[in-house]
Amino acid sequence: MNKNKMKQKVRQPTAMTVLATVVGVDQVTPLVRRLTFGGEALKAVVANGAFAEPAAWVKLFAPLCHGRAYSIRQQNRATGTIDIDFVLHSHDEQRATTVSAWAEAVAVGTEVLLSYPARGGFTVNRFAKWLWMAADATALPALQSVLADLPLGLDVRVMVFANGVAERQALVTKAELTETWLYPQEEAYEAALKQVLADAAHLAGQGQVWLAGESNWVKNWQLYWLRERGLTPKDILARGYWKQGEADYKDQRLLVS
Repeated sequence: MNKNKMKQKVRQPTAMTVLATVVGVDQVTPLVRRLTFGGEALKAVVANGAFAEPAAWVKLFAPLCHGRAYSIRQQNRATGTIDIDFVLHSHDEQRATTVSAWAEAVAVGTEVLLSYPARGGFTVNRFAKWLWMAADATALPALQSVLADLPLGLDVRVMVFANGVAERQALVTKAELTETWLYPQEEAYEAALKQVLADAAHLAGQGQVWLAGESNWVKNWQLYWLRERGLTPKDILARGYWKQGEADYKDQRLLVS
């Protein structure tokens, strides 16, 4: 094969940056702050459909912080704005320059750089009878974005790990949704998790799985569906958004067998 053709085949889209301005701030839950980004430059990017896919994401470069990838919670093509949800963490000297700390203190009018295209996307298998989804707090915006794009009537089972009842958010979809919220700090957690597994065992026919969150947690669930339930890798979309004990973890799609 011609080497030039090989290079063209694997070439990835060149990342571009756009200047965006914080135009809105909303405290969604005690630990989740939503920032709305706008500006003329971003409005043009939104209008061109750069963030049309579900679970699309951007890399955000805030002042004095390393760039971090964030899922777009939702876009508004009429206003040319996008919403990004930030999980707030406890602060110490090491966290003083994190994007989380920046998001907690930022004011309307602050400018940032956003790098794109960073496509998300999830395609439902037309033969699938069901879809099973799991996310932790960091992946909840992506999960909500995918849910909003699902077709009418699809049997969808969702499991969300959250830091308490106060962190629960609405899940909106046209699909037939069954949702379970798990709170690891509560006594009922183990029993609730066992019930989730029992319910999953009764899913029949061809299905798909969508997983996102802490890398090791996602891998464990991926292995469960591969080894215990007999799904194939193509039936599972798994993404590690962060890794316990590792700073500046690079978000990535996880492939195990």
